[in-house]
Amino acid sequence: MKTQRARRRCTALLLAALLVLTGCGARPSAAPAQSAAPSAPAQSSAPAQTAPAQAVEPTQPTVPAQAVEPAQTEPDNAIHVNSVEQLLEAIAPGAEIVLEPGRYNLSEYVDDFRGLKIYDEWSDAHPCVSLESTFDGVEVIVSGADGLTLRGGTDSAADTELLLNARYGTVLSFEDCERLSLSHLTMGHTDGGDCTGNVLGFRSCRQVELRDMDLYGCGVYGIDARDGSGDIMVYDSTIRDCELGPFQLQSCVGRIEFRDCALTGSGWGGYYTDTRHSALAFYRCTFGEMESNEWTFNDDVIKRDCVFSEVTQYPDYSEWEEPVPPDIETEAELLPADAEALEHTYWVGCALVDPQSGETRLLPYANPENGALEVALLWFDADGAGSLTDWNGTVDFTWTCDDGIACLQAEGRNIYVEFYRAAGEDGEEEELWGLMTLDNTLLWFH
Repeated sequence: MKTQRARRRCTALLLAALLVLTGCGARPSAAPAQSAAPSAPAQSSAPAQTAPAQAVEPTQPTVPAQAVEPAQTEPDNAIHVNSVEQLLEAIAPGAEIVLEPGRYNLSEYVDDFRGLKIYDEWSDAHPCVSLESTFDGVEVIVSGADGLTLRGGTDSAADTELLLNARYGTVLSFEDCERLSLSHLTMGHTDGGDCTGNVLGFRSCRQVELRDMDLYGCGVYGIDARDGSGDIMVYDSTIRDCELGPFQLQSCVGRIEFRDCALTGSGWGGYYTDTRHSALAFYRCTFGEMESNEWTFNDDVIKRDCVFSEVTQYPDYSEWEEPVPPDIETEAELLPADAEALEHTYWVGCALVDPQSGETRLLPYANPENGALEVALLWFDADGAGSLTDWNGTVDFTWTCDDGIACLQAEGRNIYVEFYRAAGEDGEEEELWGLMTLDNTLLWFH
């Protein structure tokens, strides 16, 4: 009896041990779809059911199938325009304006209502756009339009062109703007030759991006940036055939970069005032002959992987015949200086005249004694400010118009400028001239 009870007891213990080993040591082998269903409540006698189901179940997909579908395309919020009037009416902070392919002559639109509206009245009705008179027409100034985007209707700048007839006006100027973007546009003046206006102007503008632009002369400079403008990035663009250079950068704050750009065909290399608050950089840019003369050996700028033309000596301007100042007695008509017309005008020195001997020396002039190039530039800014650059450097001045003469005061000196109108050569349109009394010489500006 003891033996049978012992055998039954040993058999029961063996069965219990097998049950324990089966419950604790083996993991479920069911497919994931089956294991997703919750198990029935475990009986107290089933040790295997005491472990939490989550701890042993495979992870289920967390992203529903419909969540991976492509997002819906956002609606096009851009304003598409096909006329100058629509363009000017659409300019506003944050606006994205698309010019449909074509030619847009700013002057033709303004001339249409010149006799019907006063520029000031039109400007008052447009908070971000104003019309400013120049000697030979009107220019458009955009101000306070933060976040403005202006682009051509295709990916090619050649398909969309902005033009201005007035050679003394800038094609398009911006003042006090941030986050500007211009792309896929060609811009320039309708007529070539002498010019005192620029193509693009920036005053106190920050975070400017220019992409795939074609800026051409006539225009004194393709880009004129000053008065604290900065963080200007120019990509994949061409600046060509401007009177003095591809750009003029004065009193800038921040970085100005040209990347993959072509700067070629201009009368000189451009102008940059190096300050501790600004930096100029070129990356993978191509330079023409005159541009190479200016920047090849200039150590004040950053140059990376650029292509320069063969550097030449300063050109010989001693036999340059145009433009020739008029004879005051027989060829010129005195014009009264007008403050409104003088604002935002740029003048280039053409000749120095010795009042005693009458000797005239045309500018630019390569001085044979030191090889330095003598130039003179005159800028009338708004609010009675301006600057004069000559072979002695740059001075700032204040100016007013008194009895038909522009009166400039710089460094305690009084400088006077008279203005004349003269017929152009070979029956061309009339030209405007300025005659400055500077120290012991007379300086003609055009």
